[in-house]
Amino acid sequence: MAIVVIAVVSATHQLTPFAILLALAALVLANQTSARGLPLIAAVLTGAWITFMATAYLKGHLSSVTGKIGHLEENVQSNVGARLSGSPEHREVANERLLFSASVWGLAALGTIRSFKDRRPYAAYLLLAAAPFALVVLQPYGGEVVLRVYLFALPFVALLASALFDSTTAARGSWPKTAVLILVSAGLLGGNLIARYGNERLEYFTRGDVAATRELYRLARPGDILVAGSRNLPWKFKGYDEFKYRIVAETEAWKRLVRTNGDMAPVVKEVESLMKSGGPGGSYLIVTRSQKVYLEGFGFAPEGSLTRFQNAIAHSPSFRSVYANPDGDVFVLRQRAFRR
Repeated sequence: MAIVVIAVVSATHQLTPFAILLALAALVLANQTSARGLPLIAAVLTGAWITFMATAYLKGHLSSVTGKIGHLEENVQSNVGARLSGSPEHREVANERLLFSASVWGLAALGTIRSFKDRRPYAAYLLLAAAPFALVVLQPYGGEVVLRVYLFALPFVALLASALFDSTTAARGSWPKTAVLILVSAGLLGGNLIARYGNERLEYFTRGDVAATRELYRLARPGDILVAGSRNLPWKFKGYDEFKYRIVAETEAWKRLVRTNGDMAPVVKEVESLMKSGGPGGSYLIVTRSQKVYLEGFGFAPEGSLTRFQNAIAHSPSFRSVYANPDGDVFVLRQRAFRR
């Protein structure tokens, strides 16, 4: 069963096979399992998938996959330091997430001390909780590797934390322990609410966001240029390879605007030029609520910048609106024929 699971995981996710390999290797090296051949099988299955199925991708992206190996400080910075920026609300949530994670790990550390003091067989749990941390040395994983490490380790961290409240003695004095357990659980539930849903405003799409994006795909034809204010919108769900995607917030004019908070006209002009570069094909610009809160919440633009851009586009003689709802607008160039 373990071999089947490893084979399936090797073909379905980029990071999990390496987490499994690390965990199995740690168990074997510490003599905590009799299945000593599993790490070798996991390595062969993962290597076979990479060799035979992922070659085409690796030919063009090998440097992005292997270039950060061993860059521990840089990997941690992209996962932790880079996330402690943005709006005051987002920074508050990010700090709470770090505190929440540290609290869970702290409970696990205390549980580990108690389990060893009571001579409980928890060494395997400790190894499985620690093994995923080696992933931080290998890859920043798009700024998410610390989050993945936390999730890979969490089941075993929870088991270690539970040792702090478990008792091998008689029930005498159990009421104080039960009260502490209730208080700790309530605190974790409250902390999880903020950690999980604190950034909800930045992470969900309204019906208006979705409706504007669906209209964009209804209007567009294969080969068209689709331009968005930022990457945070529900697109690329249809004909992923049939369109050319461009982002306003990644243009040079926008980057200068963010640095100086200056005139919006150069940004409008560059976007117009970008949309004209599509040749005979069409081009569409979409601006939604989700794009605005993303740029502002994560500190990629001053508050109201994308709304200013949207208003400038709406009043520009070069653009006209083809769809609008309270949460999203779609624009085309006036000189381009509007196709249905």
